[in-house]
Amino acid sequence: MSKSDKIRLGWWVAAIFVLSVLGVCGWYLAGRMEKKQPLFEQLQIPAYFGESTTISGRIEDADSGLDSFSVSIVIQGVGEQALAQSDFASSSFFVKSSNREAQFQVMVEPKKLGLADGQAIIRLTANDASWRNWGKGNIAITEIPITIDTRPPSISILTRQHNLNQGGAGLIIYRVNKPLKKDGVLVGDIFYPGHAASQKDPLTRLAFFALTHEQGRGTPMVLEAVDMAGNQSRIGFYNHINNRRFPHDTLNISDSFLSLILPRFEPLPGADAQSTPKEKFLIVNNLLRQANEDLFRKTTQKTEPEMLWSGIFGRLPNAANRAGFGDRRSYQYDGEIIDEQVHLGVDLASLALSPVPASNAGRVVLAQDVGIYGLTVMLDHGYGLFTHYSHLSNMAVEVGQLVEKGQILGNTGTTGLAVGDHLHYGVMVGPTFVSPLEWWDENWIKNNVADKIAQALNPEQNQ
Repeated sequence: MSKSDKIRLGWWVAAIFVLSVLGVCGWYLAGRMEKKQPLFEQLQIPAYFGESTTISGRIEDADSGLDSFSVSIVIQGVGEQALAQSDFASSSFFVKSSNREAQFQVMVEPKKLGLADGQAIIRLTANDASWRNWGKGNIAITEIPITIDTRPPSISILTRQHNLNQGGAGLIIYRVNKPLKKDGVLVGDIFYPGHAASQKDPLTRLAFFALTHEQGRGTPMVLEAVDMAGNQSRIGFYNHINNRRFPHDTLNISDSFLSLILPRFEPLPGADAQSTPKEKFLIVNNLLRQANEDLFRKTTQKTEPEMLWSGIFGRLPNAANRAGFGDRRSYQYDGEIIDEQVHLGVDLASLALSPVPASNAGRVVLAQDVGIYGLTVMLDHGYGLFTHYSHLSNMAVEVGQLVEKGQILGNTGTTGLAVGDHLHYGVMVGPTFVSPLEWWDENWIKNNVADKIAQALNPEQNQ
């Protein structure tokens, strides 16, 4: 190789080296100059901020990594106030930031920060470790409008008298000063939600509530309101509770009764080939009964936001009472008391296969076989009031159907745990079984429902 060839080769080697270095540097610089902004994910920032509100979320930057992050609150006319600031490990020329993601959680207490109630903005700012923007990196800013509200809601009770029977129902009407997340009556540990008295006036509320057959005089009752920011108000209200004594009866369980009843529930969960008739009966009378009543309670969790019914509730025509609400029952087998239960409705007997009319207008929310209750239709009458019709031989309506008072729902029968043909009629206020006798009483409905609504919602007509 001549000298000139060696020189040209050296130039080529040098050129290739320089181009390689430049390529590597260009590739590196392109990476360090990337332009993707950090991402905010899984943000939990409520629309309303009360006395203490926690916000949280996640920041991610998979390219350059994170450099800094801040949370601030912005109020028009006041300015911006920092709530939290994080600076991550800085990068060097040769090493990118290793902070690819970060979780954050910030508690905001407006009163301690001197912030007044009103509109504001939560501003989230994140910088990555890119070399863009003269080393400041890519900047991501997210702004979320919020409302600061640290004042508990106010409650004005519009009804004066709240007289209840043990195992009975009541109605309260009240007014609040702002939209609420939750409101209603707490009786013991059972909550009965309130509803808008009308679509035109959502701040005037009414709530049907109840006492269980076990809740007598001294049961605590409070009216509760929780606003959108989580501020809570609770006030007591005048009430008078009439204690009741419920009859007690002993039912003899014979082998012939068990041989007639138990096949209806086969196969029976929890029983096997070695289970005795007595053991199977206890499964039916305890576990299955509880599951059936839980289904009724679950069905009451959704209700029509208006009163579909009016006037007195009807009962099965030409029917005699066979068992009452709240009756205490002892079950005796072979001379031994083997179980105790409470009857949560009224048994009505007429002619076999009698047509069963709807006691008042409502919507069908359940129409199926319900274990010990047999074929059952359940109606929602609105505002948390329900009736159910059990032991039917057939059903003439479907779920979702609106029915009028007196419309035939089916016929009486002997399904479930029934022996003789009859109707088990039940009334529920929210999750609580109550005495049907009140709803068959025209004076009770007038004094405890109709007059209250008229006086509270139309006071000018009663002056």
